[in-house]
Formats: sequence, structure tokens, C-alpha cells
Amino acid sequence: MKKRLLALILVISVFCVSGCSANFVNGGNMMRPPRPTGDKADIQNIIETKAGAGFTFNYPQTGEYRSAITMEDLDNDGYDEAIALYSSGNENSKLNLMFMTKDSGEWKSIGNFTNGASGVDRMLFADINGDSQKELLLGWTSLGSNEKKLTIYAYEDDFVREMTVDSTYTELAAADFDNDAKDEIILLTIANNDEDSFAKFFKYSTKEKRPMINSSVQLDSNLTRIINVTVGMADSTTRAVFLDGETHAGTNTTQIIFWDTKNECLVNPLNVFDDSSNKTNISARTSSTICKDINNDGIIEIPSIATMPSRNRENAATICIMTTWNTYLKDTNTFTGVLNMVISYKEGYYIILPDKWMTKQEEKWPTYVTARINSDNRTMTFYEWITDNDSSGSIGEMLFTVCVYSNKEWKSENAKNMVMIRKTDSAVYAAKIENTKNDLSLNEDEIKDCFRIIS
Repeated sequence: MKKRLLALILVISVFCVSGCSANFVNGGNMMRPPRPTGDKADIQNIIETKAGAGFTFNYPQTGEYRSAITMEDLDNDGYDEAIALYSSGNENSKLNLMFMTKDSGEWKSIGNFTNGASGVDRMLFADINGDSQKELLLGWTSLGSNEKKLTIYAYEDDFVREMTVDSTYTELAAADFDNDAKDEIILLTIANNDEDSFAKFFKYSTKEKRPMINSSVQLDSNLTRIINVTVGMADSTTRAVFLDGETHAGTNTTQIIFWDTKNECLVNPLNVFDDSSNKTNISARTSSTICKDINNDGIIEIPSIATMPSRNRENAATICIMTTWNTYLKDTNTFTGVLNMVISYKEGYYIILPDKWMTKQEEKWPTYVTARINSDNRTMTFYEWITDNDSSGSIGEMLFTVCVYSNKEWKSENAKNMVMIRKTDSAVYAAKIENTKNDLSLNEDEIKDCFRIIS
């Protein structure tokens, strides 16, 4: 009996590992994710009926919406429609776009479109025709090309209408840029070879029933790569595109592109069009910092940098850089600083410089202090800066030092006489206050108030 039982166990073992049964070796149905239920199941059934067996989903590569099936209320009735991106799985299959809506409790297809693109760049929603309904803006990629195409889809009278846009793009933005209660589209295109780069402004045409180019403006001819695009307010009334990009020289600049209501055209005031003028974009910087609303006032600030004061022949790698966040003044085409800081990108924090450290703008040095960084010791030290009569200067008293420790190091003897500023899962940030009698010194609470983790 024992021999028969042993033989049976051996037979089962061989059967399981020999590949004779796909259900055991490959998992079969046991390894498949459970089928969706409810609305998701109905939506998938419609896609399967249209696409056939073996279809695959497609996913946007960039942007806020990254799902193959996106739910969005396109007709403003309080209920979401479903938008699906897929391909049939055949070797020469085109990309497919399907719109579905729920009618009397049943999901049905209301629009099917195909595209010869190789992939999906992004999808976003905007009201371009002013009907208080969202239109889908869908960007498509082409294999072997950086140029992308945009198509737009509007849900009208229980069906979906496709609109074409007569331009390719590198990056795009959609918002109400001219304050007419309709969203416009700005396409940013970096040219190939010797062609010019442009920002193009598209408005919806009731005659053509699609967005048409209304204005354009040249981008910086030295622009080689777009790093980031932010849509936000340049001032209380001007919504703009803030384009952070890299130039041929390896520096980063910001271009602010907005609609000039007085002249009714798109403008790019920070761009220097005439290379012979020897002028440079006032936002030019060597840091990778991008535009953002740094102080949460609803206005986008632009970063600029300056080396903190130093003596001749100092090791340049130890001298800290001051980053100033500026708002753009449209009337004078200038910046005004709103916040100053020293950033440690390596350690992931920054120190906001308090007002008492800043001098008047007509002074030679922008601050009464300077700072040095030691990457090996993970420290940043602030000093008083003393300006001499001959407009040179020297380092004065040490004010305080910021140190970064691992959690283990913080518990050791090396961290004595330090004040903890902030603790995270991976690091402890601490400060050693060197001089409390100097007028420029900061106490523990002030240092904590100036300290921020990069988010």
C-alpha cells in the first residue's frame, strides 16, 4: 500500500512540472485577474465586442490622466462618460478611441475613432467652444519623431465629433488666456535644424467649427529642450504659460507667453530676438529650478540665482548660491524679488533668508550674510559678511551651521550640542548656533521657521 501511495505521489509530481497541464504550470485561469463587475464589466464587454479577442489597452505617456479607461462628465449632466484607448493587437493595428455613455441604465458606444499614431502622448480636458462642456484634447505620438499631433473631441447631441488642429507640437497648454470665458490652446514647438521655434495660439472658430490659429510668437532660438510647462497667473489678471527650457549654452531660462489684450496678439517679452544685441534673458540660470508659486499667493514666481559674496581665490565649490524668486512686472518687463533662499539639492532642503539679512538693492552685495557648504560633512554654514570701504568684503562671525545626520548618527556623540530642526524617515536635520549676540544671528525658533524640506 505504501509503495502504491509513493508511486501516485511521484506521478502527480512529474505531471505538475512536466508542462503537460497549462492550468498548473502557467496558472491558466487561476492566474488571471478577476473580471470587473458592474459598470466596469459592461464597459469592458463593449470594448471586447468592438475590438475582438486579444485587444490591448493603450496608456497616455504624460499628463494628469494616465489610464486606458478614463471617466469624465463630457455633457455636463452630472454623470461620467467612459473614454477608452486600445488597439486590437494585430501587427498593423491602429490605435482606437471609444466613447461610451450610460443610457437608461445601459452602457453604449457613442463614438469610435482610429488613429495611425504609434502611441498616446497625453489627454486633457478644456471648454474650447464656450458651451460649458468639456472637450477632450488628445495628443498622439509618431514613431521616430518628436513631433506630436493634437485632435479634439466634443460630445454634441448624443454623439462625438472629431476636430483637427493644423499644427504639431512639442508641449501644449489649454486655459482661458484672453479672459473670454473660453479656453484657448497654446502649442509650443521646438524646431528641427535651422527652423524657428514658435508658440501658437489657437481659438475656436464657429465658422470652421474647430480651433484655428489666431496668433503666434517666436520662442528663444537657443532653446534645445523644454524642461517644464506651467500654466498660472503672471499677475492678478494675466494668465500665462511659463516655459522652463534648456539652451545651447547649457543654461536654463524661463519664457513667459501670454495674450496681450491691448495689441490682441501672443507675446513672449523675455525672449531676446536679436542675437546681435548681446542681451540675455534675465531669467538665465545654471540651476535646474523651475517656476512655481513658491509663496502660495496665486502668482507664479520665476527663479534667478546669484553667487553669495566671497573673497578672491576661494574654492568655488563651497560658495553657496542664493536663489531669488521673482514676480514678473508686465509694465516694465522686469522682475521684483519676493523671496530669497539657499537650496541644498543634494540634501533636499532649503533655508529662507530672513528680511534682516537683505540689504538695499543699490548696495554692492544683496545680503549681509554669506554661506558655505561642505558636501563631505553634510553641512551648510552661514556667516556675517562685512563690506569694506573699497567695496570688497570679508567673512565675519559664524552665525549657525545646519547639519544632516542619519538616524543612527543622530544618536551618537557627534550630534551633541545640536538642536533638532526636522526629522524624516531617512534623516535628521539639526543646527548648531554659534553666535547669539550678533544682530544677524537667528535663534532656534527662527531657524526652524526658515527651514524647509524640498517637496
